[in-house]
Parts: sequence; C-alpha cells; structure tokens
Amino acid sequence: MAILWFRKLQNRLVVYMVLGALLPVLILGYSSYQISLDGLNTQANELTQTILHREIRNLENFVRAARRLANNTAQSETIQRVIAAVESSDGISNLVRLRLRSSIEDELASMFSIQGLIGIDLIVGTDLFSIGDFTADMEYDQSLVLQWLDRCGDFTGTLCWPGIELNPLTGSEYGFVIPAVIQVTRFNENLLQYDRVGILILKYDVDTVYEEFFNDSDGNMYNIVLDSIGRTVYHPHQSKLRTQFQGVDLPQAATVEKPVDAVIDEKQVRLLVKTISPMNWYVLGVIELDPILTRARNIRLYTYASFLFAMFLLVVAVYYLSRKVVAPIEAITNAAKHQGQMSAPLESNTSIIEINQLEHWFNVYRTVVDREKIHQEELQQAYENLQQTQQQLVESEKLAALGGLVAGVAHEINTPLGVAITANSILVERTPELEKKLKSGAITVSDLEDFLDQCKDVTGILQFNLGRAAELVSTFKRTAANQVQDHLTEIELVAYIEEILSSLKVAMKEYSVTVHVSGDSSIRIQSYPGLLWQIISNLVMNSLYHGLEKEKPAIISVDVSVVAEKIEIIYRDDGKGISQDILANIFDPFFTTRRGQGSTGLGLSIVYNLVVQKLKGNVYCTSKLGEGATFKIRMPKALQE
Repeated sequence: MAILWFRKLQNRLVVYMVLGALLPVLILGYSSYQISLDGLNTQANELTQTILHREIRNLENFVRAARRLANNTAQSETIQRVIAAVESSDGISNLVRLRLRSSIEDELASMFSIQGLIGIDLIVGTDLFSIGDFTADMEYDQSLVLQWLDRCGDFTGTLCWPGIELNPLTGSEYGFVIPAVIQVTRFNENLLQYDRVGILILKYDVDTVYEEFFNDSDGNMYNIVLDSIGRTVYHPHQSKLRTQFQGVDLPQAATVEKPVDAVIDEKQVRLLVKTISPMNWYVLGVIELDPILTRARNIRLYTYASFLFAMFLLVVAVYYLSRKVVAPIEAITNAAKHQGQMSAPLESNTSIIEINQLEHWFNVYRTVVDREKIHQEELQQAYENLQQTQQQLVESEKLAALGGLVAGVAHEINTPLGVAITANSILVERTPELEKKLKSGAITVSDLEDFLDQCKDVTGILQFNLGRAAELVSTFKRTAANQVQDHLTEIELVAYIEEILSSLKVAMKEYSVTVHVSGDSSIRIQSYPGLLWQIISNLVMNSLYHGLEKEKPAIISVDVSVVAEKIEIIYRDDGKGISQDILANIFDPFFTTRRGQGSTGLGLSIVYNLVVQKLKGNVYCTSKLGEGATFKIRMPKALQE
C-alpha cells in the first residue's frame, strides 16, 4: 500500500517537498539549537575557567604570603624568647604573662594590616598568648583549637588551614575567622630532630578576605570556595557562609577535568571543581543553566515557527499543483485508457505550457497509434509465421538426425548380415553333396567329421553376426523411441550417455575420434530421455561439423557429476575452438559460421532452449582458439510434470 501511495505524482511531490524544504529547515533549526547550546556552554565554561583560575592564583598568592608570614613569625626572636621563658619556669604570673604579651605585640603590631590578619595566637604548653584582636576579652575556647589540631593531623613544616571556624576568643566582633595553624619547632641536637615547642595560629577576617578576593561575579556565573570538609568559605550570598555544601562528591569532581551537572539552591547548574592544593580547599565555578537553555529554546521556537510557515507554504503549493498539474495529467491518463472510445482531441484550459504541450503530443500520439495498429497486426502475423517456420526447422533437424541414424544403422547391419549370408551359403552348398554321398553309400567317417567341423564354424559365425545385427536393431529401436519419447522417465545417466554416443559412432566413422564417458554409474535422474538424446547428439554433431578435422585424431569426453544437489554434465572436445568475438552468439538462432554449406545455425540454439526451457537448467560455453570447446550443463536431478 505504501508503494502504491508513493507512486502517485501528488504524493511524491509532497514527499519531495518535505525532504527538500521542511526537512532542511528542521535539521537547520535543530543544528542551530545544538550549535548555539554548545557555543553558549563552551563560552560559559571558558569564562568560568578563566575566572576560576584567576581566583585560584589569588588564593595561592594569599597562601604563600600567609606561609611566609607564619614562618617569619615562628622564627622571630620574640616568639623564641617567650617560649624559652615559659619553658624555664614551672608557671608564670599574670604580670610576667602581660609583659611577654606586650613584647609580642610590640614586635608584631605592624603585621595586622596585611590581608585581613586580625589576630595571632601563640600556645606554649598550657599557656596562651593572644594579640591583635582588641575587641575580645581574654576568655579563650581552647577546645576549638584542639579540634583544629585534630583536623590538621601531622602538619610538621606546613601551614594547616582547618577552614572557616568560630573565633575561639569569645566576645570578639569577628564571629568567624579563617585560621592558619603552624607548628613552632626547635632542633633537638641529642635526638637530631625537630621538636614541637608551640603552636602559632594566624587568624584572618572572613569579611576582609571576602571583599579582597571574591568580588567578580554576575547572576549566571559565580564562584564558591569550600574548605576541606565542604563548608562554604565564600558565596555571592554571605548568608551561605559556613553552610555545608551538598549535591556533588567534591573529591571525585575535582579529579575530573570536565564540568559536572548538579542542583544548587533548586537550580540546575554546571560545576567546574578545582582543588587549592596548599590549603586542601575547593574552588567551584558555577554556571546557571537556565539562562543558557532559555536562549537556546528561543532559537528552537524560531525554528518551529519557520517550520510551520514552511508547512503552510507546502500545503498551498500542493493544492496548486493538484489543481494545475495533477488534475490535467489524470485527465490525459483517463483519455489514454478510453482512447478507443474518444472521437474528439483532448483539450484543457490550463495555462501551464508543459501541460498544454503534453496534451498536444498526446493527440499526435493517438493519431500515430491509430495508424500503427494495422502495422502491429501485420507484424504479429509475421511473428507467428516465423515461430511456425522455426518449429518446422527444429522438427526437420530431428528428422534429419533420425534419418542419419537409420542410414548408419542400415549400413552397420549390412556387414554382419552379409557375413551371415555367406556363411549360410557354405552350408547350402555342402549339404546336397553330403546328402548325395549318404544315399549312394559312399560317405565316409572323415567326410562326416569334416562336415560337422564346418557346421560348427558356420554356426559360430552365424550366431555372432546375427547377434550383432540384433543388437544394432535393438539399439536403433531404443534410440528412435527415446527421440520421440516426451514423458518423464528414470534414467541411469552415465549408461544412457554411453548408449547415445554409441549410436552416433556411424556419424563419427569418418573421424579419428576417441570418446570417453566418466562419472558415477549410480547417478539416476528423472528427466526426458528424448531431450537428452537431442542435446548430446547436437553437441557431438556441432563438434564434428565445426570443431574437428577428419584426418586429425581427436578426443570427445563427457563427465557426469552431482554438484550442489544438481546434475552437472561437462562436454569437451579438443578441436579448433571458438574465437572470442563470436563466442557470445553461438546460442543465437540461425547463427552459423558455415552458412551455405548445409548448416542451419539451429543446433546450439536447440540445445540452449531444451536445457533452459524444458530441463529447467542452464548451459554455457568456454573456449579459446586452438584449445577446443567446453559446454557445461547444470539441471535438476528430478523434473516434475
């Protein structure tokens, strides 16, 4: 049904216009949507990576400056002096503590203007020295510091960044701080190692760091900084500070170079996660996908609008073509169907030049067809006469072959019959003599023995030659019957081919031909014996007339085999062969190279038609000049009526 529907011109025009107009618009729109979406994503990713890398560099610079400041502070003489004073006494008084704290403030007072540094805490044993944060009282929550140390683990020689933390100094206006913890060590000459003698903590103001480094963001793209356990250190909205980040596995995302999609604050976003290795913190580049998708959706909507407009134009075009093109063509088709019933020429009122020309030439064609009908009838009659002539020629070929067989068999029978007559004449001649001697009583034992010996010889000659004549007659009867037999018969193929070739020895008598038949003698087929006889005999006669020379020894071989459940007969001769320029024409009716020499050119044509049409097989020939010819026939093992 689909094929019939597509064969109509109007339906084809619809399909072609859809493929030629609507489909490209749809593909273009979809491609534009994808390209725009990919372009916007790529542009946003690149911009986010640029900002992200810049912020990472700022943070790394901040970390390097903090590490340098911490190392210098830990190695300063004042810190070492304070540590030595604490270690040298079992316990220090408040006055001594105040004096030591004052000496630290005098030396480190200039550092508190560096990148938001608000305080420095020194812990030696159980003694605490905190300077810099003048808004706080002296109450200190050391449990927080212990948590930081526990989170830092073994951080010998490095600066540890626990994250965004509560200020251990209660009452300070700086509720959250960013601590940087470093160990104060001293080399132990006895153990040849560094021993920890104190803890130095640099505390940075979150707001100062916030304003110093992370002031570049817009509504669609921004950065987030998280500490090592996923708490928010920076977010465009400060209300998110110190909240736990959810939605993505940070360690895994940091190992992936490509952005990952997630949901933050109920918004679909794309994240690019990087690690600040000195701090073990995470910097997230965030791209909100809704604005990007909205732009791409607008492009898709424009595409749909264009598609609908193109669909409207298609409907208009199809309607126009249906009225102005398809309808006139259908009128011409109907006129062609009922041409015999039309009396007037076909006319229409269309303005399309091509349709008018089609109608004009249809009228011309109708006139020509009417004039040619008579010629067609004459040609049909001539064709039927030609078929009858061809059939008569085929029957003539059969009768000629049978006549040749009769003449040959008669000639062959003449020899044994002549010998038998001669031998019989000896008996006719000797019998009266012996009878005469018997009546006169002059017969002797030697005469009787001589007569009996002669009778034995004569009867042997008679039996052999009469048997030969009977065999020739029997072969002739079977061959003649097989030529006209037209019903299916089970045939022992190898034996039957040998019998056919034996019957053709008369035709081959003037040639020095050796015949070989090979194959499995058990092969049996169900076929038409008369057709097989005619095929083999025509091939043999073709070899004798066209391929072999009478004075030159030659070989004709027939090989029978079963190939792929079919019978294969390969007929070969080693004669002159066939040139390549005529090899393709040898099976054509009336094609011969000996026209005017008694050849009709029907022998191989009959072979081809019998094999293909009657035996449901195929035949083809291969040959080269000087190398003989090979005919290969394949046919079913069993034919059906």
